[in-house]
Amino acid sequence: MPKTCILLLALGLFVRLKAECVDGVLEEDGTCKNLIGSDAESRTTDDMAEMHVELLQRDIKLSGGAFQTSKTPYLIAVQPWKCLDSNGQATSKAYQSTTANDNSWTKFQVLNMETGVYETQMNLNLNLQPPGNRIRSMNSCAINPTDSILYCSMEVNNPSGSWIGSFLVRIDNDNTIGFVTKLLGFRYAATFDKNDNYYVSGQNQMSVVKNVSKMDAYDSYETLNNYYDQAIMGEQAVELIINGQSTINYELGADFGVLDLQIEGPGKKPYLVSLKDTTLMVVRISPGEPYELWTLSTNLGGVGTPNVWGAAWKWGGENQVYFAQDSGEGLYKLVSNTIHLGTMSAHLKKVALANPTTWNDGFSCGSKTPDIFPQVDYPCFHELYQSTTVPVNMAASTSSNTYIRHMTNANSGTFEIDFEVIPNQYADEMLSMNACAVNPKDHMLYCQFQMTQGNRIARLDSTQVGFIQQSPGWCFAGIFDEKGRYWLYSNNGLFSIAGMDEETAWYSYKMYEVASNNEWTHYPGFSQQDVGPSGAIGADMVTYKEASKTYLISIVESADNLVSVVDITDTPTMVEGADGGQFWTAEGLPGPLPGNTTNTWGSAWQTKEKKILFARDYEGQIYELEKVDFSTKTASFSGKGKTEAAYWHDGFSCTENITGIDER
Repeated sequence: MPKTCILLLALGLFVRLKAECVDGVLEEDGTCKNLIGSDAESRTTDDMAEMHVELLQRDIKLSGGAFQTSKTPYLIAVQPWKCLDSNGQATSKAYQSTTANDNSWTKFQVLNMETGVYETQMNLNLNLQPPGNRIRSMNSCAINPTDSILYCSMEVNNPSGSWIGSFLVRIDNDNTIGFVTKLLGFRYAATFDKNDNYYVSGQNQMSVVKNVSKMDAYDSYETLNNYYDQAIMGEQAVELIINGQSTINYELGADFGVLDLQIEGPGKKPYLVSLKDTTLMVVRISPGEPYELWTLSTNLGGVGTPNVWGAAWKWGGENQVYFAQDSGEGLYKLVSNTIHLGTMSAHLKKVALANPTTWNDGFSCGSKTPDIFPQVDYPCFHELYQSTTVPVNMAASTSSNTYIRHMTNANSGTFEIDFEVIPNQYADEMLSMNACAVNPKDHMLYCQFQMTQGNRIARLDSTQVGFIQQSPGWCFAGIFDEKGRYWLYSNNGLFSIAGMDEETAWYSYKMYEVASNNEWTHYPGFSQQDVGPSGAIGADMVTYKEASKTYLISIVESADNLVSVVDITDTPTMVEGADGGQFWTAEGLPGPLPGNTTNTWGSAWQTKEKKILFARDYEGQIYELEKVDFSTKTASFSGKGKTEAAYWHDGFSCTENITGIDER
């Protein structure tokens, strides 16, 4: 009898029998296995019949007219994925699976976010059981937060090189592979939600495999390569609402992430996000609600036609998703608070390099985004802090050392070192540090770092440095106002930077987002070229409130201690002195030290008690600003104690908690 007749008879027999087994699945012995109460209970009879017929057609075609015969099944244990650094310590990594165009190899690689290079971590053994079967390719990888095991979709070829099918597998660092279930076809995008659900898609239609961690894994695909096992364990196709219409015919992006968003009224819900060319695709996956898709415009452009975003990453409990473009355009962060269904738009920001790649899929391991500086709260123990670089006149040398220290006794003026400032991996590229200040928005310490390949603004604590952006020159004075604006004075003049607490800090000062970020406001008229050899502002400064106005007060390098008062309430302007000049008169400050023609006041503090203190270079003495007289344009000071001598230094105060500076 012709094979086509066998196929038609098989299909006709199957459909007739299926109608007599409406509440279950027909077993090989002709009995009806009841699925009421299982996940299959939610499927309709029509949906099940349609899926069963489709799978039967495919399996008959692939097996040459007969079902595959399963070998004796052997369960196999696959271990949780280990995410360790070279010292065996837990870390975070941006993995991708990738397969060669000729299918000659499949690898796990890790993205180096500084260089953009995907560095190979593991080569997969392509040989499968029974002998002669091989891995064709692998994609759709994700670590399940329920069991911490890596799952991927695997395409399998038989000994003749023909495609057998697509399977969901578990895999561990020892190359142990366990076959979990058969999939509907080629898949290239996947992720897990926090409820043990595996969302996976290919060119047409998304599916969900539920309760994945509870499924058995087998040593061979053969156990799953038949109709009956697939019907019980396989994917559940998802019907999406698109523009008010239900459909199963759609294509999403090349990899997924899950975000908890508040974009449909009050309360957050989980959404699947992916990028397709230059659009963001957002799918509601909230339990108890229908799946719905929105397509949003973005600010994306870049090389590649169309743009393929084949790798997505999301770490731990962070509500951020990152995408890499296959053509090598770079790594982008989806700015989650810009996702708006009202405007149907979203914004992405390039943060790192990522080299070109192909047939790839990203998966995340670890609890936080790699190379990002974390924030940890520490209590505030001390009032006066100071950064200092030694030895003297070595601020432009990699042979210098920079420390954070605090004053232990106001009478003796002695300081105690809290820690040495050493950027991870870049200790030999740091020159010095200055312009330190505590941000009232996040209580973190920010400073300007002089590095061999450019100056940077960074957050720091007692163990690490997180670089944020470029610095507007060689800064030596810095302070935050109550709005969280970081005011900086450098050899190029006066600048401010807003929103520092909202910026990502990276361990590498060479990261794309750091090295390319020069967002600041420049205020002309304050540089040394505009005002004179000493500039418009001294070597450190404080903010001062008078009525409804805010001022920057500093002592300019000079023989007679000229005081600079700059009104920053609106556009910064210098408040003229009594004689119509640029500076005010100081009372109570000493003249230059022997051998010097000027005084340089390199440290300033504003304490919790609202005291304003200044210390000059070399001499160990602190002076308090007692009075600011706007009628006479005079600033009055008095000596308040000693301090250890310092050279390239900067003072900052403990107003509440300085996050990460003191030991617990």
